[in-house]
Amino acid sequence: MPFKISEISGNPVWDTLAVAKITNYPFEKGAFKPFAQVRACVNEQGLHLRMWAFETVKRPNSLIIATFQFLENSDRTLTVTLYGDGRVKIFIRDNGDDTLLESQPQVKFFEGEDLEGIYWGACVTISSELIKKYFDDLSLSAGYTFKGNFFKTCTDPDFDHAGCFSYVDVPKSTGIFDKRRYDEFTVVKY
Repeated sequence: MPFKISEISGNPVWDTLAVAKITNYPFEKGAFKPFAQVRACVNEQGLHLRMWAFETVKRPNSLIIATFQFLENSDRTLTVTLYGDGRVKIFIRDNGDDTLLESQPQVKFFEGEDLEGIYWGACVTISSELIKKYFDDLSLSAGYTFKGNFFKTCTDPDFDHAGCFSYVDVPKSTGIFDKRRYDEFTVVKY
C-alpha cells in the first residue's frame, strides 16, 4: 500500500499528517537502531517535509534522507539530506550525476526532548517552482503516484547504521540510491 502524502491548503499542521517511521534496519546486527520519522504534505507552495531522529548526540555524519523519483520513466531523483550538525543538502541525481541545488529551500531546524527522548531534525519546503523546473513541469496533486523512500544512516564507527522506511530486500552493496529500494507514495486529499 502506498504511503499517503496529503494535499493541504495553507500551512502544514504536522500532527494531522501520516507518519513514515524509519524502523527497518535490515543489515544491523547490533542494538543501535535509532528511531526516526518523516511527515510530508504538498500545497500550492510545494513539498513540505518534517524529518527528525531520536539520538542523544548529534553526529556530523548522522543523516536523515528523503529521496523521490517523481517521473516514472526517468532516472532523475530529488534528494534531501539532513546532517546531525545542522547542514542540509538538496540535490538532483540524474543518471548518477549529482547537481547541488543553487537556490536552497526553506529550512527550519529544531531539537528538543519529549517522552520518547532527545531529538533533532528540520522542516524543509521544496518549492513548486523548483519541482516544475527539474521534473517536466510536474504539479504534485491528489491522485499522483511516484516512488521514493526515507532513510536514516550514520557512518560513525561506534554508531554505524542504515535504516529505511520502506524495506526492500536488496543487498547492502547496491547503495542507498538503488531504485529497487524505492516504494510508492501517493498524494491524497481528504
